Amino acid sequence: MGWSGLVGMNCRSFQLKAISKRIPVDLDPKTEPTMAATMSTVVIRANRDHAAGCVTPVISQNSLISSIAQNVLSINPFQQMINEIIKQKIAPLETRMQQLEEMVQDLQERNDCLNYKTNDLAQYQRRCAFHIYGIAENKEGNKNAIIKYIGKVMGVKVEDSDIYASHRLKQNKQGDDC
Repeated sequence: MGWSGLVGMNCRSFQLKAISKRIPVDLDPKTEPTMAATMSTVVIRANRDHAAGCVTPVISQNSLISSIAQNVLSINPFQQMINEIIKQKIAPLETRMQQLEEMVQDLQERNDCLNYKTNDLAQYQRRCAFHIYGIAENKEGNKNAIIKYIGKVMGVKVEDSDIYASHRLKQNKQGDDC
């Protein structure tokens, strides 16, 4: 019975496997010592030669993976594809950010305007305001006439153009100091 075939080795699991289907299955070292010795020599030689090429890359898989990643990333069409994907993802975010920046700018301007108006109103209230207490309420009384009369009593001439606004405040309840 003759033997012919190739013996290989799987680099990942380091297990021997028979590649040819012509290897006899029932080898008996007693009946066929030359066949068994020849097969064992071929297996050892194949194991040593093939393992030398597989062991180093498998042991240093991290460097192998790194070099593969570098090679893939160095391919120009691949880089262009990645750049396009990134641009597609970033473009809506940039648009939204621009809208939000414009909105913030508008809100800051409106806030500044409202602060100015609030300050102006506060100054208006303090500018010429004074309270007069103890004047009897008259249903048909002219408030400006009352102010002119008080000015006349104090020796100050008050004209209608001098009065910016006049309001009657509601009466304080008993016990209120203000």
